[in-house]
Amino acid sequence: MFRFVCFGFLVATTVSASAQSNLSPREVRVQVSVNYSVPGPFGDGEEAVKAQEVARRALYGIADRECTVLKETIATECRLESMNVNVNRQRHIQQDTIIVGSSMTFRVQLK
Repeated sequence: MFRFVCFGFLVATTVSASAQSNLSPREVRVQVSVNYSVPGPFGDGEEAVKAQEVARRALYGIADRECTVLKETIATECRLESMNVNVNRQRHIQQDTIIVGSSMTFRVQLK
């Protein structure tokens, strides 16, 4: 059974006002990057597929909760504008490692 354990976790957030015409004066885009690795099952079986799905679901959960964090701190409104998800696997002799990463862009209305 796959156990979700974070070995490494990195979150980088950038808040920048954009000069693009499709943003109102009090709107900004917030870019968040998340990367981590988790132990995964060895091989290419069904357990490996499920482990990768669990890792992707964790990233989607982070994206869902990010708007809550933004509303609690700097925003009155928030929506996910785009999201890129990467899942890779490093092969090892007895256990593979799943490396997941995501880049998310949120559009927020500042308080």
